[in-house]
Parts: sequence; C-alpha cells; structure tokens
Amino acid sequence: MPLLILLAAAALFRIALWDALPRQGLISDEGEYLSAAWWLAHGRGFDWHQGYLWTRAPLYPVFLALHIVFFGDALVAIVVTQTILSLIIIVLVYALARRIVPTDLRAAPLIAAALTSFYLPFVVYPQMILSETLYICLVLSGMLALARVNAQAAPAPAVDSRHRSFQPIFSSIVAGVLFGMATLTRSQTLLALPLIAGWMAFAWRRHLWRPLVFLVVAGTI
Repeated sequence: MPLLILLAAAALFRIALWDALPRQGLISDEGEYLSAAWWLAHGRGFDWHQGYLWTRAPLYPVFLALHIVFFGDALVAIVVTQTILSLIIIVLVYALARRIVPTDLRAAPLIAAALTSFYLPFVVYPQMILSETLYICLVLSGMLALARVNAQAAPAPAVDSRHRSFQPIFSSIVAGVLFGMATLTRSQTLLALPLIAGWMAFAWRRHLWRPLVFLVVAGTI
C-alpha cells in the first residue's frame, strides 16, 4: 500500500509538471532522434539525412518510430509512454532495494523509491525526446534479473530440483536480453557486459554457464 500511494503521488507530480519545462522548441539531441525516427516510420531505414548512415544505438529511434506509426507525429504519446516508464523505474528501484538491503532496514526500499519519485531529472526527462528514461528502465530491469540469479543460487531443498535448475537459466537469459536491449539504446553499456559476466563468473565459479549464457544472449541481441 505505501508503494501504491507513492506511485500515485509521483504520477500527480509528473502531471503537475506536464508541459511546464522552460523550453522553446526541441533541445539537445531531440531533433536528431526524431528525424531518424521519422525516416524509420516512413520506411526509409537508417539511411537518413541526405544519405548519411545513422551511427547511434538504434533502439530508441525504433521506439520513437513505433509511436509515430501508431499515433502520428504528435509527441504526446511518446511523453505518456516515457512517463509510464518513469513510474516503472520507481517500482524497479523499490524491488532492487528490497533484494540488496538488509532486512533490518525495512524502510530503505521505500525511501529509495521516494527519492526516485521526486528526483527532478527522473521527473522531467520523460518530457524530453531523449533515450535516458528507456535506458534506465532497461538497465534496472537487467539488474533485477541478475539479482534473481543470485537469489536462486542459494540452497532451497523444498523446491523441485528440475524447476530450480531452470530458474537461473531463465533469469540469466532475461538479464542478457535486457542488457542487450540497453546496449542497443545507449552503446556505453557494451563495455559493461564483459565486466558483468566476469562478476558472475567470480560469484558462481561452479556454474560458469550462467555468465556464458548471459554474455551470449546479450551479444546476440
């Protein structure tokens, strides 16, 4: 219940700041992202702007292009989707905090979620045509999947062994998919993938197939 109240307050705060940014027209990389998305939405691929090849990570322009295809050129649908993603980020931060914070600090997950709810960059970035909101959501989702792999490494004799053996594989695949998608959103995550796989190999030296599955899936995406 406290989390639901917090999410409602966060949503109201975002609505209150809707279209309240002191800006005139597009800023930063917004025009470039929208141009690439418009070309994608109209079937011209990534060969855009007088034949120049788009060299940025492709997933965010695809994300924008889907909105243009289904909702037209108005930016409202994009902002609504990104606002929903910003609320999902709050839930992800709460879930991660519950997994990594000691149980005697019961208020910590809610405090972390509250800080995320009202931290202004997280509030105003959904109104911008920039990749940060989508990227953060994917990275946090990937981190939560990795935390599930870690939790599933603990002994649980009451759980059916076949079901238990499949859980870490599934979580490793999900983490690989999410981090692969994050890398396609912002390419700097590419350098983090081998570091994450190395940490997984160190943590689960008897189960080296887990980092291998993660790395193969992330690389394939």
